[in-house]
Amino acid sequence: MPFFTRSHRLRLWRRDYIRAQDGLTLAAAILTGILATVTYSTHPQLTAILGTLYTMVVAGIVVITIRNRRAKDQIQGEVLWGLFALINKEVFKADHRTRFTLFRQDSFQRDYITPWYRYFKGGLGPIEEASRSKARYRRGEGMTGKAWAEAGRSLLLVGFPHFASREEFEAHYVNKLGISKDTVRDLTDHMMKVRTMFCYAFVGHGDRTLGVLSLDFEAPLVIQPRPSFPSPDDSHPILIDNSQLQLLLRSVHNVLESFAKSERRFL
Repeated sequence: MPFFTRSHRLRLWRRDYIRAQDGLTLAAAILTGILATVTYSTHPQLTAILGTLYTMVVAGIVVITIRNRRAKDQIQGEVLWGLFALINKEVFKADHRTRFTLFRQDSFQRDYITPWYRYFKGGLGPIEEASRSKARYRRGEGMTGKAWAEAGRSLLLVGFPHFASREEFEAHYVNKLGISKDTVRDLTDHMMKVRTMFCYAFVGHGDRTLGVLSLDFEAPLVIQPRPSFPSPDDSHPILIDNSQLQLLLRSVHNVLESFAKSERRFL
């Protein structure tokens, strides 16, 4: 499938598991290599032995570091998967038409936010589902980018019309929402079915954006007499309790804040 191209997987791996401080390890390895080259002519056997041992040690450190980062990412993803499942159950009555996507600032392309974790009923897992997406947004671009630009202010809500074709869908996203053509072209056909979207950006210590949540729903929101979604089986509508939703969003904020503190502590 197109979103599983080798270049896309490499970009995600680099974004998720490589940090700026890793450059110090690389610099040390390069300097050691230069030193080994200079001293090889006078002490070839000793240089070869020490060089081999050093390479093995550095390789081991890199492998352990990446494994630890991957394990931490998996644990965080499972925590948010459970929390999003709880929100879906408590607010949306465990509806199968909801999808939660948490975006974060790309570590290499700082002008963009990209999917970090994603939840929907029956999904494979938070990281696996997020890796399927090529969506990325600049600050102020589309509803997700607008939430990023207005981080911490309010929960944004937008409704979408029924799209009769992919062309109609792309024209709406480009002309009405101001999203670049390249980004819209990479969006999956799932977005054509989305009729309602909530977006909110969480702000933490130092006014830093912790993440941007995009919650999409495959049904239109009915405002009167009370905000609700039509039931999938045409029974009682799903009433939206704003105070309950705000409380659960604060729970997401607290979890993300704890992630950020942990990241700063162990960098």
